[in-house]
Amino acid sequence: MRNRILSTRIAIAILLTFVMAEWSIYILRVHRELPPHRPAAYPFDLASPPAIGQIRDSAKRAGLRPGDRILLMNGRPVTGHGTLDRTIANAHAGDTMTLLIESPTGPRTVTLTLDLRNRQADAQITLAFQYFCLIVCIVPAFLVAFLRPLDHRAWILLALLNAFPHMFRFIYIPFFDATRFLNYALHLPAPAVWSMCMLLLGMHFPETFPWPRWLTRIMYSLAALVGTLGILTAVLQYAVRENMALYRALLPYVRFLQGPANLMAFLSVTWYFVSINRHLRNTKSPDTRRKLVLLNAGSTIAFLPACLATIRALILQKPVTQGLPPLLTVFIIGLMALFPLTLAYIVIVHRALDLRMVLRTGLKYALAQRGVRILQAFTTMGALLYAFSIAEHRTTTPQKLILVSSSFLFALLLQRLAQRLMAWVDRRFFRQAYNSEQLLSDLSDEVRTILDRDRLLETVCRRISESLHVPRIAFLLRNGQAYAPAFALGYHQTPAAQFAPNDPVATRLKQSKTPQTLYFDDPQSWVNRDLDSHPDRSSLASLDAQVLLPLELRDDLAGFVALGPKLSDEPYSRTDLSLLRGVAAQAGLALENSRLTATVAAEAAQRERLNRELEIARDVQHRLFPQKRPEIDGIQYAGMCRPALSVGGDYFDYMALSDGRLCLAVGDVSGKGIPAAILMAVLQTSVRGQAMVQNPDLSALIANVNFLVDESSAKGHFATLFYAQYNPALKRLRYVNAGHNPPFLIRADGSHELLKSTGVAIGWTKRAVFREAHTQLHPGDTVIFYTDGFTEAMNHARDEFGEDRLLAAALLCRALHPEAILPAILNTVDRFTEGAPQNDDMTMIALKVL
Repeated sequence: MRNRILSTRIAIAILLTFVMAEWSIYILRVHRELPPHRPAAYPFDLASPPAIGQIRDSAKRAGLRPGDRILLMNGRPVTGHGTLDRTIANAHAGDTMTLLIESPTGPRTVTLTLDLRNRQADAQITLAFQYFCLIVCIVPAFLVAFLRPLDHRAWILLALLNAFPHMFRFIYIPFFDATRFLNYALHLPAPAVWSMCMLLLGMHFPETFPWPRWLTRIMYSLAALVGTLGILTAVLQYAVRENMALYRALLPYVRFLQGPANLMAFLSVTWYFVSINRHLRNTKSPDTRRKLVLLNAGSTIAFLPACLATIRALILQKPVTQGLPPLLTVFIIGLMALFPLTLAYIVIVHRALDLRMVLRTGLKYALAQRGVRILQAFTTMGALLYAFSIAEHRTTTPQKLILVSSSFLFALLLQRLAQRLMAWVDRRFFRQAYNSEQLLSDLSDEVRTILDRDRLLETVCRRISESLHVPRIAFLLRNGQAYAPAFALGYHQTPAAQFAPNDPVATRLKQSKTPQTLYFDDPQSWVNRDLDSHPDRSSLASLDAQVLLPLELRDDLAGFVALGPKLSDEPYSRTDLSLLRGVAAQAGLALENSRLTATVAAEAAQRERLNRELEIARDVQHRLFPQKRPEIDGIQYAGMCRPALSVGGDYFDYMALSDGRLCLAVGDVSGKGIPAAILMAVLQTSVRGQAMVQNPDLSALIANVNFLVDESSAKGHFATLFYAQYNPALKRLRYVNAGHNPPFLIRADGSHELLKSTGVAIGWTKRAVFREAHTQLHPGDTVIFYTDGFTEAMNHARDEFGEDRLLAAALLCRALHPEAILPAILNTVDRFTEGAPQNDDMTMIALKVL
């Protein structure tokens, strides 16, 4: 923000340079209207360049007539009124003007002698008015903006007061070529700028008052409309003076622009008065009321005649001053000069923007700090000169070195003493010398990077204490069901003050949302009136509080700051409270950032803990899958599982029985994540336990598994299961398909069949009945057991892989070893999905008979 203030002040200085340059040129040109100067008069007007309009005596004598078209004027083409202006600007009475005129008989040259322009009275009035504007408008406006570069009210005043002198110039002065565009840039937009600023002034001066959001939007929209009309008017006036081709092109569209422009100016002033009177009715501050009364009275006297003239112009559809007597026009404009005078009086005398404080504190700091620095410099220089003068008379080199080293050591000690002296001077004499913009800048830059809450509270408390010289400050934040001190500065021990959220103090801060001052010695103060015997009063007394500063957070009271009396024992000023309110906003945002950071850190730690637990669960589940394959004569087989998440609900297993048979199982548990993994573990344990019993009846075996799973799982959870036993001696595969995807049995000749369902899913119902089936296998036959993660795999177009594609992939690689069949099918599925995320586990067993 420090750089922002500096760059803004540089921009203000550049703007002031342009304004003063244009004002000075205008004043010099007005002086040329006074004797002994002999300015040339306009011999004619240009009605629609290059055609001549109204003519005067010198033009009549030369034989010119209205309607004559001028081709060249002193050798220059006529592009607009500006051509005539620049010719007259460089001429004196008695000079000649040469014109090339287009006539029915052909071009002819006319030379005329310019008469004397006698406008001494107008020039004197103009000079007086412009010097008045310099003192009352330009200088105060730029002074306010320079001292308050980040205050939007200062910029409104700057634009408004600088537009005023450009709107009312009693005498038109032709400008030279080099300066006319500077005049255009400042003069032509002035009415639009003035009207827009009147709208904004009513909303934000002498302070910003709350308005309904819908009404604020309407007013800003009206301001934008005023600006648009002003830009169009300025473009039209520029075209009249410099580019008649552009003027003729724009004229059909803007010929009725004068009426709306006058209406917008009238509405701007009307809204200004509505705003001022509304603020006057609603304000409770005597200081603000006094300023508004002065502003309302001065504005009424200044604008009432002008408003009546504007209403007349709107009715007659003509310019405001057209048809009015000259003296009445001067009277109306003279009264309007009371308006900037009233504004300057309120700003400077009644301290609407606290300029006195800024000037006084700036000068005090400059004098105090520079005085100490000068004293330090002279003392250091004297000590060094004294040391060197003594060293010249010493005979030994060590003595000289000791003297010189001692002088430098003295300079370092003097530096520390100077810093302490400046701090003492500041505490003793300039306890209110601070810069609000600088404080907010440093504080916002510092708290933006502080994430630790305790360090944040300490930083804010110490910065306020150092800036306002407040020895005791306490931060009270909500702790459970009460607001209690979270950090206290300047107390012998942390105050034992607590405030319930529904008690008077917290309720008042939550409703007002503004700093509250406390005066225990004033019987009319709210602390004595509303807290006569309430415990909150003793709590405030223990804090020695003089100001309570609420910390708002999303329409809630996050806490408040209790500030004790200043070292100077002076009351907190309006500027102090405005500054502290900005500090509270910064502190509230920083506290919220600190809380969010702590929350995010806790959530990150929780996610890390969950990730570790998921990793452990994944490792445990991985160990539940078979870690090695039993060797069975006459077959080759392999299995795999690729979970969609860290843990999944798919299940596969194979186990050799004591009589040489091989048990194979593939299952798919409903659900995802940890619950599915737990049910999968229950299913695996139940299947293995029942298989070890070696029950020859597979239907009874699976019925027992169904009973165990139903007893161990929640209602609504189930699993599909394909369980099979292979007898290598008979090459027979007996199986039970409990609602699972039917495996593919691919014969050696390429024919295939499906091993379809023989019962419902496991856990669907406790008394389920399952039927056993069997099939005879032959050398070269291949059986593919799989889960629906393969068939329901989707690509980006949401197309499923399906059973047909899976069967086709299995047929293509049926001649391979089972350990090669699994990755081949998986690669085919991956090529189909093209990297699209999958939501289901993929599990498969491939068995091949030799």
